[in-house]
This record gives sequence, C-alpha cells and structure tokens, in this order.
Amino acid sequence: MSRRIKNLVALMLAAVLPAGAVAPVTALAQAQVPFAQGPVVAMDVKFPPDNADALFNGTIVWAFNRSLPFHNSAVPQTSRILLDEIVLAGPGDYAVDIADGLGNIIETLRFGDLWAKTGLWSKLVPGGSISVRVRGRDAAEKLAFRLTNIAYDFNAVAEKSLVGPVNGLTDVALYSGPMADELARIAPSVAKLEYIRDGSKFTCSGFLIDPQRLVTNAHCVDSQAVCDTAVILFGYQKLAHGGMSLGRQYRCDSFIDADRTLDAAIIELAESPGDHDARRQPVLFGEGPVTMDEPLLLIQHPGGSPKKVSVEGCAASTVPAAGDDGTGAVADFEHGCDTEQGSSGSPLLRSNGKLVGLHKIGHGAEADSGRHNTAVDAGALAAWLKKSSASPTGENPEDEVMAASQRETPPPVSVEAPSADTPQTGDETGCDTVNPDDCPERFRVPDDIRDAQPLPMPTVDDEDPTQTEGGAPAADEESRSEPGSTGSGITE
Repeated sequence: MSRRIKNLVALMLAAVLPAGAVAPVTALAQAQVPFAQGPVVAMDVKFPPDNADALFNGTIVWAFNRSLPFHNSAVPQTSRILLDEIVLAGPGDYAVDIADGLGNIIETLRFGDLWAKTGLWSKLVPGGSISVRVRGRDAAEKLAFRLTNIAYDFNAVAEKSLVGPVNGLTDVALYSGPMADELARIAPSVAKLEYIRDGSKFTCSGFLIDPQRLVTNAHCVDSQAVCDTAVILFGYQKLAHGGMSLGRQYRCDSFIDADRTLDAAIIELAESPGDHDARRQPVLFGEGPVTMDEPLLLIQHPGGSPKKVSVEGCAASTVPAAGDDGTGAVADFEHGCDTEQGSSGSPLLRSNGKLVGLHKIGHGAEADSGRHNTAVDAGALAAWLKKSSASPTGENPEDEVMAASQRETPPPVSVEAPSADTPQTGDETGCDTVNPDDCPERFRVPDDIRDAQPLPMPTVDDEDPTQTEGGAPAADEESRSEPGSTGSGITE
C-alpha cells in the first residue's frame, strides 16, 4: 500500500476511534479509500444573469462554456456540472441543454426533470469542455439556478493490484480467448459508476442483479445522498474496429440497502438498461461456492477506464471460509485476477458465466509477495439480498425477474454517514471551496474556472438547436465516439 493511502487510512481511523483504541485488522477496516478520478471545484455563475444584456435574442437565451485544464491521460476526459439553488416558477417553454464542446447535446433538462430538486449534477460530458445552454423565451421569468461546482478528470493514477509480473487486463472488445462467449454475454451487464463525494469525482464498477437494480460495494455508494450524485454507464468501452463508445448513462434513483461487513450495496436506476439493449440482462448467481484454483473471469472498469476483463491467471487462490455466526454462511475468498482502484464492485464469474463473488479489495502495488485480491462469496451476497427484499436471479430467471420487476421499491435504508465535523484528508482537502490555492498542486485549476462568466454564442435565428444537424441528442449515446487480500488491502 502506498504511503499516501496508508496516511489517509490512518487519519480516517483516528477520526472515528476513541483515544487509545486499537483498529481491528480486517479488510473492511483498512479498505476505505476508493479511487478519486478528479476534483470538484467551486464556481459561481448565475442564471438569469443580473445584466439583462447577457441574454440573447433567440431560441437560446443564455449560455455558459468552459474549457477544462489540460488532460494528459489515456482515459478519455469527462466532466460534470452542478445546477444548484434551482427555483421554478412553474412549467413553461424552457429547457436546459448540457452539451460538449462540439455542440453535441448530452442531455436536456426540462420542468419535469428539475421539479422538486434544489440541485442536480449533470450527466458525464466527454471531451475537454462543457456547455450549459438555456432556451425558451419564458426561461428568464420561470427558471433560476446557479452553477456552483464543476467536476472533471485529472491525471490521477489508480493503484494497481496485479497478481504476478504481467498486467492481465484486456479490453473486452479485444479478448478472443476460451471464455469469449461468456464474456460477450455478461459484459453488457457490467457498468461504470461515477459519483461525487468529499470534494472529488469517484469511480467504481457494478453489475445488474435484476432489470433495474445494480450491485456495487458499500464503500462506493452507501446513502441516498451519494446515489443522488451518481451516474451509471453501460457500454463504456473501446470498440473492436477502433474508437470509443461512451455508452448510455443512467441516473441512480434510489439507494436500497448496504452491508458494511460484506461491503455490498444495491441501488435502483431511474430506467431499465435492458429496455435500450436486450443484452443487458441480470447476472445469474452460481451454484455453490468457488473451488480452489477454479478458473474465473473478472469484468471491470479499472481506474475508471473503458471496460476490461481479467482472465489470464484469474483463479480462486483460497476458498470462502465459513462464517462464525453459526449459520454456515460464507464470506471472503482471495483470487488472482488483476485489478486496479475503480474495479470495486465488479462481478467475479466462473467459466459458465455465473456469479461466484463480488470483488471488493485489491492488495495494492506494495503488498507482500504472494498476496492476492479479495471478493465476497456470492452465496453470502445472495443471502443478504434476499433479506433486503432484492433477491438475485437464480435458476428460474423468468419468474424471478418478473417478480423483481413487480416489487415495490423498499424505502431507503439509513446508513450512518461521516459527521459534518469529520476533517477531510489527503488530496480532497479544500477542493470544494472557492479558494483554488487550497487545492493540491495536481488538482490546481485556472482562476477562470472560479470566476467564469457566460461567453457569447454564435447567433441562432430562432432555430431549435435540437433540430439542427449534429445537435440532436443521440437515440443511444453508445453510438457516440469520444475524440484486495485481507490485511493491508485497499478498496478499488
């Protein structure tokens, strides 16, 4: 584990343990640092502006454009922006378009999307700039908001948890080995999660367990507040013929439950991913626990990158140990599948494509030789999901999927969050304030992010931008190309 990660863990434990207390040496106790892909930076841009001359005489009445700091990474850059202090005077002929620097509209927010919300994070916008446009002649009278935060990717480096000397992570589109058929069937059901917390833009992985519910780790999403900031990307991957698909984005609608001991969480999406791609089906749970040296595959978004798979050397290195609660429940086991931070919440699958584990901990790049990564047994996960009224799909998928789709969503379960006076630690300190000098140097941004004002837009002669060539939202964003071992583990 790197010195920075160790210091972060120590500070976090010191904040929650009484004086003189000794931290338990468990995987979860030392696994509290997910992957931060970039900072959240404060800004203050107001609509409608105080100066009426800043409004345009056309269908687009106001616009804000912002270029992002230079991004030198193999992972395509994305950004998000927070519409805060939203006030609506009622429905009307107005909308807010969130677009990229080329004018491609990523999402359009109307009255129904903004109603009863005081703040809303946009979906991910690919590329090096982001644009917010307000259109509709009555927008200035019926709509008000502030742009108070912008989140973007920086050149953050995810800590790798490789087992053996070779990095076995392969882009899903490029894998052609013996498990190619299973990979092609399961990969569409694995997604990347992005969420905002503690002054950073974080990333994890997750997978469908019924048509509209997704499992990930509790150290990724553990409350409705985090769910409200999260977007889930299905189909974010490199393409076999070259290029990149951003995938289709879904908002997290409801936080259902979390178990900190298992390090598992379940959320419900605002839409069903299978409605847009029939390949996105719930992952089936395997029959019985994993066996020693059983070949496995792990589908993931390591370091927030496009979807990859670990197959080479990917096998169980221990078997699940029986629980000590007298129920015979099984819990953690170790595996030799390569991962990185950002792989948290990935499904661990046996050769028939059925789930045997939920990956949750990587050993870290500086771990002792021979230390492998950690997953929670799918049997223990299934038992918890059943208690949470979120039973997984089994051998009779049609009946169970139908039952799952007809269940009412349980009320959100309260999970204790860090207190407001808990000090921030590490690179996130101060990055959500208006003082950019408080940000670490690698997260430092130009002053104009903070002091940004609307920039002029090209003249639009009362033409609806959603009807112009190249300006319409894609029917499916996937078509858009974009230019742990127990002990000293780290969450990924």
